[in-house]
Amino acid sequence: MIMVRLFSCLALLSCAAAPREVANDAVRSGGGEAVKLRARLEAAASYAPDEPVKLRFALENAGSSPVSVLVWNTPLEGLAGDAFHVTRDGAVVPYTGRMVKRGDPSAEAYRRIEPGQAATAEVDLATAYDLSSPGAYRVEWNGRIHDVAGPGDRVPRPRDQHRGLDVSGNAVTFRRAGR
Repeated sequence: MIMVRLFSCLALLSCAAAPREVANDAVRSGGGEAVKLRARLEAAASYAPDEPVKLRFALENAGSSPVSVLVWNTPLEGLAGDAFHVTRDGAVVPYTGRMVKRGDPSAEAYRRIEPGQAATAEVDLATAYDLSSPGAYRVEWNGRIHDVAGPGDRVPRPRDQHRGLDVSGNAVTFRRAGR
């Protein structure tokens, strides 16, 4: 009986430690095709104390049709909200940047991504998170696109008609040196 409980606990723990897999074909375009997006972050291995912490972000369309994505709260619009989960030596680093309140989006708030292509951006993480302390940092994009439109869909759409999508991606790590 003790062995059964032990194996049950171990199985539960291994599931909890598994990497987060996010199904990202939940949004379908007007033509019924599944939308497939992937996110990728890149960073240098280390940064000097007063150096900008530049992250490169790419959002790739892995599907067979073009999509339009609302860039709000993604690195594609810069840092206008808490778009990342940042830790230093395992402790959460809070967001200190600006927070933007919004109404309905305009057409300019969407970025079209062709099949096999990626929309890219570079942001300085140090402008919105306190990265002044030395240590080992880990950064992961929150992974939410608030509205995704396929080829048969019209944009912009009012907020109550948005079709959001959780997008999986990688985490990056880097070291920040002391002064």
